[in-house]
Amino acid sequence: MIAMAIAGLWHGPNWTFVIFGAIHGIALALNQYWKKKKMPEIPDWGGWLLTMLLVDLGFVFFRSPNLQTALLLLTRLLNRHDLFGRSGFIEIDGLEWTNRIILIVPQAIGLVVAFAGKTSDEFARDIRPTWKTCAFTVACFFLVLTYLNSSVSKPFVYFAF
Repeated sequence: MIAMAIAGLWHGPNWTFVIFGAIHGIALALNQYWKKKKMPEIPDWGGWLLTMLLVDLGFVFFRSPNLQTALLLLTRLLNRHDLFGRSGFIEIDGLEWTNRIILIVPQAIGLVVAFAGKTSDEFARDIRPTWKTCAFTVACFFLVLTYLNSSVSKPFVYFAF
C-alpha cells in the first residue's frame, strides 16, 4: 500500500498522484486479503468491472491538475440528478440523440469486443509468425525509431521533476 502511494508520488509532487497510487495500493491489498482469507471467488465479469472502476477512479486523480478539480469531476460524475451526464449533451437543432449515439456506440462496441472477442492468451496461442509478419514488425519498429529520433526535440517527461 505504501509502496504504491510512493509510486504515485514518483509521477509528480502533487496529492493527486499520491491518491492515484494509494487507490492502486488499496486495491492490491484488498486483493491479497481476499485471497488469503479464501473468500468466495468473484465472477470474471465482476472482477473486470471492479478493476475498471478502480482504474478509472484512479485516473480521475492522475489526470487532474489538483485535488479540488479531481473532487469536482467526481461529484459531477456521480450526480444522481444528472446520471450519465445527460445535461452535458450539446443540443443543436434537436441533435441530442446524435450526441448520445456518438458516445454510446463506441462504448457498446468496446464491451462486445472485451467480452465476446479473443483474449490476449488466445491470440498468443493462435499466432504463427512468418517471415512476412516478422519483416513487417521489424519495419514498423524502425519506422517508430525514426519518428522518435526526429529533429523535433522532446524532453523526457520526468526531467521536469
